[in-house]
Amino acid sequence: MVQVYPLRVRKDSFINYTYVVVNKSSQEALLIDPGWEPDTIMHCLLKTECTLRGILLTHHHPDHTQLAAYFASTFKVPVYMSQA
Repeated sequence: MVQVYPLRVRKDSFINYTYVVVNKSSQEALLIDPGWEPDTIMHCLLKTECTLRGILLTHHHPDHTQLAAYFASTFKVPVYMSQA
């Protein structure tokens, strides 16, 4: 079973969503489009007691990629994004 944690994040008047997707049987997770609120994202990762295995970027806009390098280096995980 997979559990999806949608995280509503904001910067100034802009609102966006970051997702933590956790495989409940293995407790492995993917982080999707990390942006703007590192503490909110980190709290979710710690609360779920998951092991982050990678970061998925749906596209290259800064609001979706801004924290990818931070989480990739913190957790030593790869970042995936389509070349297109």
